Amino acid sequence: MQNSLCTRPLINTPHKKPRQGVLTPAQKRANKSKAQKIIFVEHLIRLLKIWRVASEKFR
Repeated sequence: MQNSLCTRPLINTPHKKPRQGVLTPAQKRANKSKAQKIIFVEHLIRLLKIWRVASEKFR
């Protein structure tokens, strides 16, 4: 029985430019979209570190 959550790949990496080649406009748009999602998550992690949410022990 296959789990419906595992149908998509878990890692979503940007498109890499081939040697001596260029990315298509669609690939560039996809990379930009992925970069926007990545930076959003990185900013959230930064805020967690600033507020020390992840490093403090809860008593």
